[in-house]
Amino acid sequence: MDYLLCYYREIRGTEPLTFTEIHNWSHLTRRDVSAWEVSVIRALDINFWAIQNAD
Repeated sequence: MDYLLCYYREIRGTEPLTFTEIHNWSHLTRRDVSAWEVSVIRALDINFWAIQNAD
């Protein structure tokens, strides 16, 4: 599942990810991501922002 971390690194920006951003990225890069893969990418992003905003 290393590839999902690579996908996340490609997509991550300066704000939390939205489903629209993931969809647009997958469309532009012609990567067919499944629902569970999107869930993993979103979980990585949620954890990233939680750590970034921790006291």
